[in-house]
Amino acid sequence: MIPRRVMLFSCVLLVLIVLNSSTAWAQFTSGIEGTVTDPTGAVVPGATVTIKNEETGTSQTAQTADSGFFRFTTLPSSTFTVSAAAQGFKVTVQEHIQLQVAETKTVNVHMVVGGTDSTVTVTEEVPQVETSEARVSGQVSEKKFTTFHSQAEIFTLS
Repeated sequence: MIPRRVMLFSCVLLVLIVLNSSTAWAQFTSGIEGTVTDPTGAVVPGATVTIKNEETGTSQTAQTADSGFFRFTTLPSSTFTVSAAAQGFKVTVQEHIQLQVAETKTVNVHMVVGGTDSTVTVTEEVPQVETSEARVSGQVSEKKFTTFHSQAEIFTLS
């Protein structure tokens, strides 16, 4: 017979292993998918789409289907760069695509006609604005203020 404590310890250990493995498995359930199109909105079949994990530097490459569709699955939660290249089009890059756990993000790529030696980078980020302090960057010189003040008087006198 197996002692009761050993059975209880084995059951608790088994539950902990199952719970721990499910959280590790959930980290790789995200994906990036989309469609590559040209300036007219027509799909671009056979385009080479590459995603790069900005944190680890690892990358994956896929070809678009006849429908222009691509999909990358089993990705970790991270920040990615998506680039697309096709014959007769400029390389298009979309940076800083944040992917959360268990999220499938749609990233549609719009190609620009041109040579493959140039790159079009698309950023969707809004520039950061300093909101913690009420400061104005730059100085107003007395000369500029006097000129502005004099011009303002001319307009008010007319």
